[in-house]
Order: sequence, then structure tokens, then C-alpha cells
Amino acid sequence: MTIHPTRTCFDDAVAFCEQRARALIARPPSECRRELLRLRIAHGTIAVPDEQPPGFGVQPGQRIAHAWVEEDGRTVWQTGFLDGERVTFSMPWPDFARLSRPESVTHYTLFQVLRHHDRSQSTGPWRDDLKALCR
Repeated sequence: MTIHPTRTCFDDAVAFCEQRARALIARPPSECRRELLRLRIAHGTIAVPDEQPPGFGVQPGQRIAHAWVEEDGRTVWQTGFLDGERVTFSMPWPDFARLSRPESVTHYTLFQVLRHHDRSQSTGPWRDDLKALCR
């Protein structure tokens, strides 16, 4: 099974968190706060997985800018295409680390994400080194 990249990972990470927040609206504020504090958006570089099929403009092992969501530091959430359908999927952090070899990672709380978004009018990346990889 190969899940293909969306090439919109920074948007996807913010959209995932927004969906989670909207799903909590009917719950008591303390529960919403507790649940949302479990999420962090991560920006960093990953190595293109060895299993990545050709045709996406990147080579296996090449380092690319990427964004993903971490929940409690144990689960990684991402979005991709599986059999032509957009899917959101999770994997344990150790599996993500083994497959993607993340480096130079910055974690953002949802409050920090809102602040960066308001200042830049962008879902990221906000670091110059990652912006350079997205050009």
C-alpha cells in the first residue's frame, strides 16, 4: 500500500487541527482545552521514503520540507492520496521516525500556529530554511 503525498502538507496539518477543534465545540471548555493541548504541528525536513514511486519530482532519500501533526508525542497524523482518494492517516511516532527520518523539527502549539498564521497569512512553512525547500 502506497500513500502518495498531497504536496499541501502545511495546509493539511492546519486543516486537521481545525477539524479536531470543530468536533469538540459541543464539549465543555475544559475538555476542549485538554484535547487541543495534546496536538502540536511539526515543521521540519524528512527524507523521501525509499518506497516512493517516481513521478513526484523528488527522489528517494532526498530531504524535503514537511508538516505533520503530533498527538501526545506518540502519534503522527498526515494526509495523502490512497487509490486516488484523499485520506488522513496516523502512525506511531517510532514508525514515522524510521520511515521519514525527520530532522530540524520545530513544534508549534495551536496558539503559536494561529499567531504565525495571522502574521504571515500562511499555514507555513514559517522558517526561511524550510521556505527555501518549497520553491
